[in-house]
Amino acid sequence: MAEVKLNLYPNVDGTCTFFPGDTIKEFYIHIFGEATANWSSRSCDTTTYYTGKEPLLDFKFTVLGKHKGPKFILESGVYKCHYTFKLPDNIPYSLVISGGQFSSKSGTINYHVEAVLVMSWLNIGDRVGFTVIREDDLNLYPELKLPLKSVQNKIFSFFFKKDEILRMSVSIPYSGFTVNQRIPITIEYKNESTVDIHHTDIRFIQVLTLVLPREGNPKKKKKEMVISSESTAGVLANSSKTIKTELVVPKVFKSNDKFCMVVSINYLIEVVADVKSGCHLNKKIRFPITIGNVPIRTNDQVRSYDTYRPRGIAYNNDSPPSFDEALNFVR
Repeated sequence: MAEVKLNLYPNVDGTCTFFPGDTIKEFYIHIFGEATANWSSRSCDTTTYYTGKEPLLDFKFTVLGKHKGPKFILESGVYKCHYTFKLPDNIPYSLVISGGQFSSKSGTINYHVEAVLVMSWLNIGDRVGFTVIREDDLNLYPELKLPLKSVQNKIFSFFFKKDEILRMSVSIPYSGFTVNQRIPITIEYKNESTVDIHHTDIRFIQVLTLVLPREGNPKKKKKEMVISSESTAGVLANSSKTIKTELVVPKVFKSNDKFCMVVSINYLIEVVADVKSGCHLNKKIRFPITIGNVPIRTNDQVRSYDTYRPRGIAYNNDSPPSFDEALNFVR
């Protein structure tokens, strides 16, 4: 619960001093949230700074008076306003990313509530921040329950003999996970080449995407970071092997790429066949995964849910309380 207090008693420095005949235009409550992305790029001797912003929440409720309406005088006394506001379902959680591993890149998602008294010659206000926490149930997204599988071939080209093929298949039973949950991974090799695969690397990758949402030409900046990794067996030349392994989800931010445009976090599982043979490059397969709070129930029927809700400014559709309901006048 957020609480905002306006002290209208004169302060010793005179900042809230009033004069005879002072009138009030409006007293309102403003609830708002915004996502901000910042990064810079350097070219030769020039550094360019980028800032992207996205409004997430914007609701204003007038308690007293009317915007640009007639002035009025409020009798002396103590006024208390009790007001509740239901947050929309499609807003992202509060977030602060800056410095450290992200270098000059930063992203924030902040929410505030403020109360403002509009006087004839100045505005007096007070503001407090509040935190939004999402308890995302992965079962609400049916597509996360589907298995993922990718089969790719790597061709080894030689000058003195015909090409050779390594067939690599990677699969996971579903793509929604929670922190500390184990991700089951199945790797199948069919190596029809004379090249040994020494080992297989499995990586948990976090992707931070920052966006400057310019119309028709948005500017994006991505930062990938390997959060954790493990190594397992490879496969010898002219042989086949099936490898079943697991990767534990580390303690990370929850995925928020479905709810915010300018600051998004998502994750990848990357499986790399380590070749280490002359000029031949490693072969890798990637899967997108989602990190939430409530794990997938594999035996329960998943409720249908609209995954991609419209973004933008969210408003409360409830009717605001009347003056008598909102204000409790205490003499």
